[in-house]
Amino acid sequence: MQGKVPPWVVGEEKVVNAQTMGRHGLVQQHRSKGMPYAPRDGGKSVGETPVQRMEEEKKAENKTGLPDRLKEGIERMSGYDLSGVRVNYNSRKPAQINAHAYTQGKAIEVAPGQERHLHHEAWHVVQQMQGRVRSTKEVNGVGVNDDRGLEREADVMGQRAVQRTSIRTREGTDNPKNISEVIQCYLIVGNFDYTRWYKEQVLNNSTIADDQKDHELNKTITQIAKNMLAELQYQPRYTDVRESIIKDENGKIRAQIKKWIEDKVGDKTVSKNQLFGRKNQTRVYKNYTDLAIALTGWVRAKPKRKEEKHFAEDVQKNERISYNLDTVLHKIKAWIDNHPDKDYIKNHLKNGQPIIINKKRYEWNIYQDYFRKANKGKSTLLPTNYIDVLVNPENYDVRIKSGILSDLMHFFYEYERIMEDKLKKLPNRNLLAGMPTSKATEINPKTQAGIRREYKRPENAQIRGVRDSKGLVKKENLLGGTDPKVKVSAEEEHPTYKYARLKNLPMYGRHSHSAERMMTMVKGAGGTTEEIETMAYAMISYWRLNYDHTSIPYHTLHEVMDFAPEFGIDYNPEERFKGFEKYQNRDNFMNMLLNEVNIKEDKRAFEKLKSMEEPKELVPVLLRHYEQLYKSQLVTNYLRETRLEDADFFSLNQTHLARFFMKNLDLVDLLPEDRNKYVITIIQEEKGKEKTKNQGKNKTKVKRIPRKK
Repeated sequence: MQGKVPPWVVGEEKVVNAQTMGRHGLVQQHRSKGMPYAPRDGGKSVGETPVQRMEEEKKAENKTGLPDRLKEGIERMSGYDLSGVRVNYNSRKPAQINAHAYTQGKAIEVAPGQERHLHHEAWHVVQQMQGRVRSTKEVNGVGVNDDRGLEREADVMGQRAVQRTSIRTREGTDNPKNISEVIQCYLIVGNFDYTRWYKEQVLNNSTIADDQKDHELNKTITQIAKNMLAELQYQPRYTDVRESIIKDENGKIRAQIKKWIEDKVGDKTVSKNQLFGRKNQTRVYKNYTDLAIALTGWVRAKPKRKEEKHFAEDVQKNERISYNLDTVLHKIKAWIDNHPDKDYIKNHLKNGQPIIINKKRYEWNIYQDYFRKANKGKSTLLPTNYIDVLVNPENYDVRIKSGILSDLMHFFYEYERIMEDKLKKLPNRNLLAGMPTSKATEINPKTQAGIRREYKRPENAQIRGVRDSKGLVKKENLLGGTDPKVKVSAEEEHPTYKYARLKNLPMYGRHSHSAERMMTMVKGAGGTTEEIETMAYAMISYWRLNYDHTSIPYHTLHEVMDFAPEFGIDYNPEERFKGFEKYQNRDNFMNMLLNEVNIKEDKRAFEKLKSMEEPKELVPVLLRHYEQLYKSQLVTNYLRETRLEDADFFSLNQTHLARFFMKNLDLVDLLPEDRNKYVITIIQEEKGKEKTKNQGKNKTKVKRIPRKK
């Protein structure tokens, strides 16, 4: 018999009210006397409709009526039909109330040249349809609503609608999808859609007071917790999960459920990420057990997610990472130069043009195109000319090189897929040829230890406006009327997820086949194990810091590096950052560069050395290794031509300095008198040491001859 759940199991209902939305420019709302009434939800009137205006906002498209994509975005976000809205462009009415634009009911009046306010005004339509707008004062005989909360909401929601309908992504890849084809973040469990219920029955219900709305949400969160505990009660293997929910340390479980229900994807006022806002957290589970495992796993992994953020920041500042990425890009360039189809490849890479076969366009410049349209600022943009990045990678930072490498992988992925028949006839046909069997770490049921086995990717929770029905959940499986374009997560029952949850490893977007293809690309171009590892670290960093996670999830460190052992890279989930330690050792990096100079007379490596140290710091290093480096013309010329200050010159190691001049005697007579005398002296001393040393080696032992009897 199921025991009664104690009232303290999920803590007090202390869900914090939604934070006040940030201001994007002051906006006022007006109402004229005698204006028509706006319908309340369900057809009831609420009194005279205030007129709304805005002073400044970002630019939106200018078409007759609402632009199709803006209309679609607003409708999806609000659940209201905007077909009755009418936009009057070049209107003189806003000037009468000293406004750029205003909204009255379903009519939007836009002054000449003020179309950039349209998406803001479109959300005012929603607010009025919800019956939330009332006049608070009069100006020049016109009713005014100066509720700054409504104005800030229109700023945020209007802009989000634009973003959600202007960004293209791809189904089936680890890339942002066309926002016009993305449904919002939801929490769905079994056959109940909590987010839809919250929006329709609570948030947008004008009969419920605002303070009561939080109370209703709190009651629902408590019930969800009870449902999870009820399912977990007779499953001993999940005792720790149940205890975490009961304890709910610092209310983190409640807070996370609240986030998943609210659906505030992209909202910067509730997120520390001021570039993209709150991340996408689409959550669809077949039962409360899976929800409980995912919920506690996400909360427990937060400290390690923070560690990965710091790791990502270190990666993007790391000199060795940047240098290795340059090497990778140079190698890909060399591979292309030797390809029989090089002209075709280069023509596409010059400007990111799509591959067109039989009038069909195959886009591959995923990130470059995405951020060009996303209007997220210069810090997110990627160059259009991929060839320049391949030729001069030293001119670009780690972020740009990482994004370009991802797009290059997609080029060769599409190229392989579309040009398959042609490529079969070409030698070294593709950088993506030879991808190893995917293996990942999962739990050994007998020992609970990690074991590597072939990886088959589980279905994850997705809510997308995809065009086909492949893999979509049938309506009868979600009886609550959920949109059929929903995929239910199968992750928590997957062996790799069970292992990750056991270790509290961050998991967000499943194991990354994109990263696996990129590792294959680097290997195909002749990359070393370290260079493959570098690319993996760079992509983890890019996805964590620069990826727009309001579209679909980014990949965590484990989701990328768990494929790394198949490429000869050491990776231990128990010590995720151990492999990065060598990148943080500067002396180790300098020795690597010196080795490249010594073995290959590598000009790029030597230029990197020169950029890392001032001459007074670099000269002692080169002199110390000169016995091995003297054959390098790069090193010898640098030492012969470098002029140090007296204090730095005379502080050099005497033995190292003497040995250099002993191999470059012609320089001695060119030295100033004081340096000339000093160098001659230390050369004589060094020769004396060598003579003594050699004499010791040449001494022969006296052989004892036994006496004859």
